[in-house]
Amino acid sequence: MWLVMSFPVLDIRIVMSGGTANPGRGPGPGKHGLLLIFLLLIELTKISHSSSEIHTVNMPIPDYSLQFTSDAYNTSIQENSVGKVFIVPEVKMGIYNDDPGVAIRYKIISGDNENFFKAQAEKVGNFVFLMIRTRTSNINVLNRERAESYQLNIRATFRDSDHHRLNDIKATTIVNVEVLDSNDLDPFFNPSTYTTTVPEDTQLHTSVAQVKAEDADK
Repeated sequence: MWLVMSFPVLDIRIVMSGGTANPGRGPGPGKHGLLLIFLLLIELTKISHSSSEIHTVNMPIPDYSLQFTSDAYNTSIQENSVGKVFIVPEVKMGIYNDDPGVAIRYKIISGDNENFFKAQAEKVGNFVFLMIRTRTSNINVLNRERAESYQLNIRATFRDSDHHRLNDIKATTIVNVEVLDSNDLDPFFNPSTYTTTVPEDTQLHTSVAQVKAEDADK
């Protein structure tokens, strides 16, 4: 008798011989043969069930979301920074990308009316870092007395290996940039000229006038 049993992970064919013959059908398995088949079925069921569980648990779940790791990031930069100085983020900024066929680029779409900043992408492993730096073509410099902070709106664009833009994938985030103060301004007196009268018999260490100075650094 031919007996075929199929399982998710195994295909087994068992040939049994012996026992009482059935006319026209070949030899039967007998009682011992039936018991052996029953025990084998139990063991194979255990193996199949165990293998399926291990396969399911160990399967990695890829992340194809292609979104920024945060809706907003906080960063800082020193005022009077020259061109090509990178802002300092509190945490890493960017997008995880496990697909080698997708390229990511970043662009500042608003929040930088004076064009102080430039966004660029730098991929390390499976992470595409969002890097923001001052432009080298800046005529003006960052001045905390003029603007204490900037809120940059960043958009990520995606292209396939043929450089075609993937318009169905969208990702945006906000980068808050705090301009750190530098002690770059000298104090000044207001008013710049004082006039007072001192009697000739005034004692030493007597206060004869009070002046006021201001510092534009905040």
